[in-house]
Amino acid sequence: MKRRRSYPAKAPRPTDADGAAPIVRKFMIDLFDREDGRAADWGLLAETVFRVGFEMADEVAGSERATALMRVVHDHAYNRLVGNESEAGGASRGPAQSPPPGRSPATAPQLKP
Repeated sequence: MKRRRSYPAKAPRPTDADGAAPIVRKFMIDLFDREDGRAADWGLLAETVFRVGFEMADEVAGSERATALMRVVHDHAYNRLVGNESEAGGASRGPAQSPPPGRSPATAPQLKP
């Protein structure tokens, strides 16, 4: 007689970024949930993901994959910063605004005319 599992089978681990992104997003939202009905602290979540992402990219610096990824990130970030919606790789919210409270204008991105 076969025994039934009392727990669900483990999902296979993702093998690419497209498969991992929804899992990481869910984890990060759960981690940064403010529990106030307004979901996560999106600014803190985005800053954390970027910082950790750059640290991880530094770990594989020099590889073709890391170089290609950094170029894509640069292009998409720049296009979002200047409001190039068609080039942003997603819906851009227009040009960057003033730096958030607590940040000096000296550390804010500067656009060249």
